[in-house]
Amino acid sequence: MQIDYEKPASIATDPTSHSTMAKDTSEVLASYMQILSNLIFAAERFSESEMAMIISSLNRWVTKKDISVKRAYAVGTIVQMEWGNNFCPELSYKHPAVIIEEWTNTVLVIPTTSTPAKVAAAYHPTDNPSGKWYYRKVGIAEGFAHDCALILDNAKIMSKTRIISVSGTIAGDLNDDSNIFR
Repeated sequence: MQIDYEKPASIATDPTSHSTMAKDTSEVLASYMQILSNLIFAAERFSESEMAMIISSLNRWVTKKDISVKRAYAVGTIVQMEWGNNFCPELSYKHPAVIIEEWTNTVLVIPTTSTPAKVAAAYHPTDNPSGKWYYRKVGIAEGFAHDCALILDNAKIMSKTRIISVSGTIAGDLNDDSNIFR
């Protein structure tokens, strides 16, 4: 079912819409019903795994979007993040990342992947010194649960609300120039 994008766009930019509840307007509810119909139709083309990730991602967004996160996270913390619904080749759904910088409500993170081809292609000073610069292989020695690759060219500033859980921290002294963090 085709959604008229102009209609929701004009509602989204109308200042009076900020104080009008969605349940009280038929225009927004009609678009909502169209997107639900599209999701049901699209589910026939998704794998069970992808549909489960979409459901989990949407549910985390619905239940956490208005939560204020006051927790502080140390630089070098390895976390599970909700990356949301994105387009390929962007990361989507639940995925691990490393916190590079922290501010009041946001963090700068570098995602990781355990995709075998990306781990094999990743730069590592001893395992693969001619590897791709935008992937950096890390593993147990650096504080990760297993071998994976940091995806350096996908660094992103994200809301702390997207942090699902803490998995660990990068091993060693983060101020040491020989540490993976540097």
